[in-house]
Amino acid sequence: MNAGLDQDAAAQAAVSEEPLLETKLHPRWALAPWHLLLVAFWCLFFYLVNSFPLRETDLWGHVAYGSWIVEHRTLPVEDPFQPLSEGMTVIDSAWLSQLLLYGLQAVGGGEALSTLFALVTLAMYGLLGLAFLYQSRDLVLAHLGVVLVLVVGWSRISTIRPENFGTLLFAVLLWLIVTSGQSEPGVAPRRTGGKRVPWRLWIGVPLVMCLWANLHGSFACGLALLGCMFAGAVVEAAWRTRRLGGVWTDPDVRRWLWLGELAVLGTLINPYGMDVLLYTLVFSVNTNLHEISEWQALELIDTGGPAFSMSLILLMVAFRHSRRRIPAAHVILLLVFAVAVVRGVRMIWWYGAIWGMVVVPHLADIWRQIQPRWWRRWSRYRGTSLRGWWGLPIGRAWSYSLVSLLILWIALAVSPTGKSLLGDDPRPSRYLYSDSTPWQVTEYLRENPPQGQVFNPQWWGDWLVWDGPPGLQVFVTTNVHLLPRQTWTDYRVIRETRSGWANVMDRYAVQTAVLDKHKQTVLLGYLRNATEWRLMYQDDVAAVFRRVEGARMPKTADRTTELFVPASAAEARERSRTASD
Repeated sequence: MNAGLDQDAAAQAAVSEEPLLETKLHPRWALAPWHLLLVAFWCLFFYLVNSFPLRETDLWGHVAYGSWIVEHRTLPVEDPFQPLSEGMTVIDSAWLSQLLLYGLQAVGGGEALSTLFALVTLAMYGLLGLAFLYQSRDLVLAHLGVVLVLVVGWSRISTIRPENFGTLLFAVLLWLIVTSGQSEPGVAPRRTGGKRVPWRLWIGVPLVMCLWANLHGSFACGLALLGCMFAGAVVEAAWRTRRLGGVWTDPDVRRWLWLGELAVLGTLINPYGMDVLLYTLVFSVNTNLHEISEWQALELIDTGGPAFSMSLILLMVAFRHSRRRIPAAHVILLLVFAVAVVRGVRMIWWYGAIWGMVVVPHLADIWRQIQPRWWRRWSRYRGTSLRGWWGLPIGRAWSYSLVSLLILWIALAVSPTGKSLLGDDPRPSRYLYSDSTPWQVTEYLRENPPQGQVFNPQWWGDWLVWDGPPGLQVFVTTNVHLLPRQTWTDYRVIRETRSGWANVMDRYAVQTAVLDKHKQTVLLGYLRNATEWRLMYQDDVAAVFRRVEGARMPKTADRTTELFVPASAAEARERSRTASD
C-alpha cells in the first residue's frame, strides 16, 4: 500500500517537474481585440493593392530606360526609343527608379513590380497613419485619416510608376515634420516641451531630398512643402511681433529657412547638378503635356472632382467646429496644393496627403467634444481581463497575437506575392496586365516585326517599346514633352482624324498602324475601308494595319489645312519657332 502511494507521489513529482510553455515576450506584444481589426485592415489593404493589374502606363518606358542604362552603362542624352524627338536633350531625373524597376523586372518579371508597388504603397499610407496617430493620439482617428486620404487620392492609387517613390518620400517628409513637433510653427512640441528640433529632422530632410531628386522629378513637391512651412512661420512671426526685425530673429523662421536650404543642397547631389532643378521647374509648363488628360485642369464631375469637393466640404465643417488654432502654414499649404490640383488633376494625391495632415487634428478635437461618457468609461476597462459574450478576453491576450499572425499568414498566402514566394506559378498575362494592355499585339509584332515608321496611340507607346520587337520605330511615347510642337500636333491630327490626316500619314511614311479599337474608332473605320491598308491582326483590344506595298495615301486633305511634316526633329523645332515668332 505504501509502495503504491510512493509511486503515485513520484509520478506527480515527475509531472510537476516537466517543463511548461511560458511566455518570454514583453507583455506589450499581447494584443487586444481592436488590434485584430487593424491587422485585418492593413492585410486587406495589401492584398487589394497587390492584386492591381499592371497598366500600360509610362511604367514600361521607365523599365526600358533602365534596360538601356544597364546596357550602355551611361545615362541617355536623347530619347533612345522615340525617333521623332531626335535632337531633344533628355534630363533623366528618374534614372535611379528606372534601374530599380528594370532590376526587379529582370529578376522576377511583372510580379516583382507588383510586389514593389504594394510594399511602397503600404509603407506610404503606413507612415501617414503614424503621423496622424501622433497628431490625434487615437488609433481609430489615425486610420480614419488614412481612409480619407485614400478616398481623396483614389483616382491615382492604381498607377504604378516612379512617381510612387516620390509619394513615399513625401509621406516620409510629412512624418518627419509631424513627429518632430514642427507641423505647426509657433507651437512648442509636446514631447520636448520646447522648440528644439530633433536631429532626425536636420539629417532626414536633406537625405530624403537627395534620394528623391534621383528617383523622380516630383521632388519639387517636397521643396514646395518646406517653402510653405517657411512662409507660414514668417506670417506667424510677423503677426506676433508686428515688426520686420522680429521676423528674422524668430527661431521658427530661421529654422525653416535653414531646412529649406539643406533640402535644396540635397537635390543638387545628382548626375546633372543644377540642371535637374531647372528642368523640373520648367517641365510642368510644357504645352504638349497639358493636352494629356492627367495634366489638364480639374473638373468637378470628372476624375478626382467629387473627392476634391468632398474634402473641401469636410475641411470647412472641421474648421467650423474645432477649437484648435489654424496655423498660417496649414492655410498656405492647402491653398498651394489645392491650386495645383485645380491646374492639373494628377496632383490630387499630393493635395490629399496635405489635407489629411491638416484636418486630422481638428477631427480629433471635434471627437473629444462629442465623445460620450460611456465611451470614456469603456476606455478605462478595455485593458482588463473581463470575459466577453463569446468567452474571449476584452483586454490584451496572447490568443489575439496568435490570431493576428494567422491573419497575416492568410493574407500573404492568398496574395499574388505570397503565391510567388510559395512556389506557385505567376499570374497569367490576362490577369497580370490590365484589360487595356495590348500584350497580345506585341506578341504578334515580335513574330512579325514591322519595317519603317509605326503610328501608335500615345498611351501605348511605352508598352510597345518595352514588349515589342527591338528597334520598333514608334510614333510617340509618354515622353511627349520631348516631341517638337509640330510633331505632336501632327500626331493629334492623325489620332483625331482631322482634315489632312491622310497626307500626314503619307508624309511621315507610316508603314504600320497600331490602333486602340475602343478609343480610335473613327480612324479604325477609315483604315478598314481603305484599299491602301490591309488588316493584319486584331483582337478585343487592338488592330494592326499595314500599308499595301507600293501604295500611297490619297491626297484627300483640304489644301487650306494641309500640314507640313518635317524630315527631322530639328526642322520641326525650327518651324515651330518660326510659327511662334
